[in-house]
Parts: sequence; structure tokens; C-alpha cells
Amino acid sequence: MLSTQQFATVKEWLTDRYDNFSVPPAFRYRVKGTDQDTPSIEFMQPPRINILATSSDEWFFQNLAQEDSTGGFLARWMIVRADGPRRDVAIPLVPDPSLIAPLAARLTQIAQLKGEADLLAIQPNYEKWYTDTKRRFESQPNRALAMAYFNRHRGHILKLALVFEVSQSGTLKVSTAAWERAVEFAGQIEKCIFDMLPTGMSAAGYDLQKIEDRIRQAGPKGISQNDLTRGFQAMNPKDREQKVNTLIDAGRIYRGADSTGGRPKTWYRHADFHQGEA
Repeated sequence: MLSTQQFATVKEWLTDRYDNFSVPPAFRYRVKGTDQDTPSIEFMQPPRINILATSSDEWFFQNLAQEDSTGGFLARWMIVRADGPRRDVAIPLVPDPSLIAPLAARLTQIAQLKGEADLLAIQPNYEKWYTDTKRRFESQPNRALAMAYFNRHRGHILKLALVFEVSQSGTLKVSTAAWERAVEFAGQIEKCIFDMLPTGMSAAGYDLQKIEDRIRQAGPKGISQNDLTRGFQAMNPKDREQKVNTLIDAGRIYRGADSTGGRPKTWYRHADFHQGEA
């Protein structure tokens, strides 16, 4: 919805609020002179915005444009893919009521914290992490897109370290233990980013990856054109053929045909398994 006409400039406005300590001007996103006009939104102090959201891969990528990344909007999020071991929970456990009081006490303590974070103890660790991590992002095939994420990832890890420290000690002096927890969590985020970068962070790129993954999953024998078509029959035939040709031109998949005495049987094989057959 943020990309539609009625919400024009809202995405940019939200992006500008990130780490901005200035009081923004009043804001209105719909003024037509009717009863549908929105009231003016006025701020007395800099707004701090935290957004927690969940999505499936399908919905996420189908509503994504590469500009969301290169423009800085999506890179300001910490993206975590829930790819852990499968868990089946038929009946959720009842929450432990004895944990409510200590949690409330710690949150009250946290709310009273003032001042800046003390990062002195982890500064040498951060400097090494920064250099090593930047090299990993720079080595990605789509370097420009990867660096858009690194430019925010390098700050996210410090925020994570502070969050972990506050949660475990209730102080702003970040310890090595909190830093190590942040490095572990940031590693999960980094893996997620690298797994998603081949899509170009766009709907079209995601469709290409789905087709490529399906052909890769077929293994050395490849997949017949009929099976591939059935797997993506909801896709517009012209678009599907165009995406297949794009993957062929990029050397990601290969197309061949076997003689069956009648009409040749067309197949596709992923580059990981292709041995140069025609």
C-alpha cells in the first residue's frame, strides 16, 4: 500500500525518521477538500519508530521492488528468516505466571535508563568485525545491492549488543558477553541477506530464483518441460518462457531434448549438474 498513489511519499518519510533526532514538520498524506481528508499529524518530539512484522516469502517478494533496498527503506529492517528445525506444537504451553513480575521489574528498570551507550569494552571487537564483514558483503555478486544492506548492518549490530546488555544487566555499559550474542544474531541476519540477494530483492528476481531452484532440486537428471510447466502453470506462459530463457542466457540452466521416436522431449538441467551435453 505504501507504493500506491494515495500513500505517495509515506515510505520516504518513514525512511527519513530512521536515526533522525530532529522534530519533523507536521504531515498530511491526503488533502482533497473532502471529509476523507486526514488530519494533520503534529510532533512535539522526534518520533521513535519500531515495526515488527511477519510475512511469507511469496507475499514479501511479490510486493517488493529493488528500489526498496537501494533507496534504503528495506535495509533499515533486521530481516530474519525462520528456517530453523521444524516444530509441531499441537497445544501451546501455558505461560509461566512467575515470570511476569521479574519481567515487569526489568522493563521498568530499562525505561529509567538515560544517557549514551558505553561501547568502549567492545570497540576492538567491533573494528575487526567491521572489516571482515565488509569484505564478505563486497564479495557478493551484486555488490551495490549488498553494500546498501551493509551500510545499515554495521550499525544494527551495535544496537543488538546494547539490547542484549540492557536485557541481561539493566545497564548501558556493553560487555563482551553481550557483544558475542550480537555477533551470533547478526550472523543469522547476514546469512538471510546473502540468501535473498540473488533475487535482486524484487518480484521478478524472486520468480527467477523459484524456477532455478525447482530445476536444481530435480538433480542430475533434470526436469522435463512438461513437469516444469505444471509446477509454474499459474504463471503467465509468456512470462514463464521469458524467465526460463533469461536463466539459460545467464548460464544458470541448460535446455536439451531427447529423441523418443516421436516429438522430442525437452528437458532442463541446472548448471550445477550439467556436463556439457547438448
